[in-house]
Amino acid sequence: MKKNIIYITTPNQALAELQAMVKNYTDSTGERISLVDELIKSRRLEASHE
Repeated sequence: MKKNIIYITTPNQALAELQAMVKNYTDSTGERISLVDELIKSRRLEASHE
């Protein structure tokens, strides 16, 4: 049986942890990608279909 654990963190700690997780994000080919660039590309594509 697993122990029930509650983690308490500050917003700044949570943000730093998230930034560390996505800093080296890679796509399915293993190439590093910028999540911001991917979001912008996706939004522009959606806008072009309107």
